[in-house]
This record gives sequence, structure tokens and C-alpha cells, in this order.
Amino acid sequence: INLLLPVEVFGGGARHAGRVFLGNTEVGDGKRFKSRGYIPLTGRANYRCMSVVLNLDLEGQPEQVLDPNISYRILSEGMRNGLFSGKKLDNYLNPQEQDFFHARRIVDAIDQAEKIAGRARLYYQQLVGCEVRK
Repeated sequence: INLLLPVEVFGGGARHAGRVFLGNTEVGDGKRFKSRGYIPLTGRANYRCMSVVLNLDLEGQPEQVLDPNISYRILSEGMRNGLFSGKKLDNYLNPQEQDFFHARRIVDAIDQAEKIAGRARLYYQQLVGCEVRK
């Protein structure tokens, strides 16, 4: 069993129907472009953006986001290049410091940041074999 599979957010995306800021302008867009992936991609505009970045037709075939390889590419490109919030991974995680708490800003606001940072510190220590520098 692969425990690190991309997720599909429950609820069918109805709450995102008609949200123009997400690019959901057509009937059914909320459901069609519901949140999916390792970092859930939401809305026609975001699927269109990642289609261009990855040179894939995610807007035409949004279910592709559930493919682990594609979901990883979205995660990687978005975090490294600041495509989710304008904040980049290397602003917070670099050879000089590992600021896992504020790194939450790469994706979104710092909701649940301490919980997520705690997990990240443990993974970092296990993978790298050293303490977090801050």
C-alpha cells in the first residue's frame, strides 16, 4: 500500500462553483476542477496554469492530477517557483536555515503551521540525520 497517494477532497467541489477568482465560470466547473493532489489543486484557472507549466492537458483531463507522478510535479514546481502563494521553498528551507513553521506560507496561510512543522522536522531529521538549524 502506498500511503503517500494524492488526495481528492470530499464534497464534490460544489462550494467552488461560480468562484470566478478560481476561473470557475462554466456550469460544473466546481465539481470538475475540485481539489486534488498532494497539495490540492483547485479551480479551472489553477488547472490551466499547471497545464502550461507541466505541458500537460490538466484542464481537459483534470483527473490526471491524481496520478502520483503528476501530483508530485505540481507540488515540486509550485513550491520551488512560488506558484501557490508567491513564496518559494528556498525562502524558508536552504543550507543556512530550515524554517518549517513559516514554510507553510509557500502553500497557504500559516494555519496548522506548528503541527505541519513538527512533522516536517521529524522527516528532516530522519532523512538527513541531523538536527534542524534555525
